[in-house]
Formats: sequence, C-alpha cells, structure tokens
Amino acid sequence: MVSIIAEGDFVVLGFVGEGTDPKDLSRKYTTSWFDMFRIEGGKIAEHWDPAQKM
Repeated sequence: MVSIIAEGDFVVLGFVGEGTDPKDLSRKYTTSWFDMFRIEGGKIAEHWDPAQKM
C-alpha cells in the first residue's frame, strides 16, 4: 500500500505491485490499482475497484 486518502464517507487505498508477463515469464512489469470504500455507521457500505480481464 502506498497511499490512503479519506474525505467524508469515502476512503481510497492505493497500491503498487509487480507482476509477471503471462506471454513471457522472464519479463516483469509494475502496475498500480486502488480500492475505494464508502463508510456508513462505521462499516463498509460500498466497495469499488478496477476490474481486469485476465
């Protein structure tokens, strides 16, 4: 995790990671992604994140 951002009822977590190229297992790549939450009554009410087709 590289960042946490919160404003009002929303929280966003940012991540950076490394993956292996499925077409060439000797190659690596760096990527980033996020998870976003809406908090209601101290609990997670909604959640969003990017989706990728593998």
